[in-house]
Amino acid sequence: MEKIDKGRVIIYLTIMLCIFSFEWVDRFSISILIDPIEKNLGIADRHVGLINGALFALVYSLSGFLFSYLVNRAGSGRLLAVASLGSGLFTILGGWACGLWSFAFTRLAVAFFEGGCSPVCYYIISRHFPDQYRARAISVYNSGISLGIWIGLSVGGMLVPWLGWRYTLFALGVPGVVLAVGAWCMVREGAVGAQDSHAAGASFFSDLRFLLVRKSYWLTCMAYTLLVMASAGFESWCPAYLIRSRGLTVEQAGNISGLVEGIGGIAGTIAAGVLCDYLVKRNKRAYALIPLVACVLVNLSMVAFFETTGSLSYFFYACIIFGIGAYLSPVLSLSQEVLPPAQKALGATVMLVSMSVIGVGGGNYLVGILSDNYKAAGAADPLQSAFLSMLITVLPAGVCLLLACRYIVSDIDDARQMESLHLLPV
Repeated sequence: MEKIDKGRVIIYLTIMLCIFSFEWVDRFSISILIDPIEKNLGIADRHVGLINGALFALVYSLSGFLFSYLVNRAGSGRLLAVASLGSGLFTILGGWACGLWSFAFTRLAVAFFEGGCSPVCYYIISRHFPDQYRARAISVYNSGISLGIWIGLSVGGMLVPWLGWRYTLFALGVPGVVLAVGAWCMVREGAVGAQDSHAAGASFFSDLRFLLVRKSYWLTCMAYTLLVMASAGFESWCPAYLIRSRGLTVEQAGNISGLVEGIGGIAGTIAAGVLCDYLVKRNKRAYALIPLVACVLVNLSMVAFFETTGSLSYFFYACIIFGIGAYLSPVLSLSQEVLPPAQKALGATVMLVSMSVIGVGGGNYLVGILSDNYKAAGAADPLQSAFLSMLITVLPAGVCLLLACRYIVSDIDDARQMESLHLLPV
């Protein structure tokens, strides 16, 4: 691993956090803009669910593989700048959509460039942060999800009545262009280290085969994907639920959802990262046990959220988001621990692909489909019924996490032995 000074590490992490945050600003500004976009463009819930869910996630994931391949062959700062510039520009262009197809094109272009961000950022983190601080670095980076959701919902909710949905997208896309300049100028590639030479010596498919025999890796990958399927659908559609079922205005729903997502999500992500770094020194199984405990919290809180009203209901909303935030850092930290250097970037990418395509994409689309079907069947609250139906994914996720506990210690030991001997997968 390349050694750099503390100041530069902070600069890198700050730039990555800001770029990642504005990815989620874009993604969740669409959540608060669903109703005005649908009315203006004449599209339905299933269209938005498909475009902003399954198709978005598919393009996002394929782009992730491309950028993870390029990151060992091109400057990480330049790739990060390209990703930020493209996502910002196409967010702006989304404000000029005039129908279903132009809206779909701009959203999928945004997905392509946003998909390049995380593989590059995890590459930078794996190079510049030692093992004992990596979970915290990952948790700070991933707090950009909650920070971005907070800004997207809160600022989006305030801007819509003033600017309308088209100019709101324009305003939310500009920061991505500005941050691209910062990444291009400030993120510098250091000397190529051992990790890169190892990566060059193994083929993509040998690396992929290696991931499949790491039982703790693919079990936690499956578990996280299933958890995200339920949680992403809830997060994406909850603002619409607050507007439709609880009578809130767009601005009120944006402010409440933004505040809850921001504070609850950041607190959960950072707390899980710090707790993970502390507990894994004593028991490596904490990588799987922390998400398991968070899973229980999320499900109990979701049931309570629908059974209560007023401030108490929003407290349980915050508990849901806190628990969702606690999933990510331990799982992605494990993906870096159980794999030798040459497979770390691919390991993070495969996990993010699974999470994005099946988890986020499938979750958003299924909630949209279920909502339409429950509405056609005459359900009193279609979105609530859709949310509760998605909780069926939690049981197999818990089983996968418990099974992963059996293999975590041996897989970490194997990865460290391979790293010390400079071995490649075959």
